[in-house]
Amino acid sequence: MNKQLLSNNYLFWLWFLLILSSCIANTSFADINQDKLPDNARKKSYGRGWVCNPGYQQVGKTCEAIRVPENAYLTHSSYGVGWKCHWGYRQFGNRCREIVIPANAYLDINGYDWKCDRGYKAHNDGCMAIQIPKNGYLVNTTYGKGWKCERGYVEKKNACAPLAVPSNAHINYSGDAWDCNPPYTRRQGECMLTPK
Repeated sequence: MNKQLLSNNYLFWLWFLLILSSCIANTSFADINQDKLPDNARKKSYGRGWVCNPGYQQVGKTCEAIRVPENAYLTHSSYGVGWKCHWGYRQFGNRCREIVIPANAYLDINGYDWKCDRGYKAHNDGCMAIQIPKNGYLVNTTYGKGWKCERGYVEKKNACAPLAVPSNAHINYSGDAWDCNPPYTRRQGECMLTPK
């Protein structure tokens, strides 16, 4: 019985030492791997490491204050410059400049650029009136001339000329071309009956 008691006692101490050594090793390992928290930083809410407090950005292993220029605000983003210009201002380097809105224009919905009023198109740094020819109409587009010809007219040299529709034809769905009436077929710019 003494042998069994001795064996159980031996196992108890062996387990005790094993548990104690793992606790000491884990504590030491945790102390060694704990990231040093720089000024103006806090521990991440998940995982290891740290993040800079709002108004600061990480630069190497430190958190430096974000320099917000006049007419700007903090974005609380850890990427980019950390600030954005107010509505009506545009970023130029490390500053915010007021957007100069030309005549016949307005500030766009985002507030960082301008667009021309209806009936005008961007030209250089301003807005130029769209010249709509007779039998033409204004279209909403940011490219091209800004106008199209009415149905039955085609564009020719910045003007709208009447579409020449031959006999036995009609203006098609596009409004600027024609198709032959059945049973006629198109041949050499005319509508002719096909011989049977």
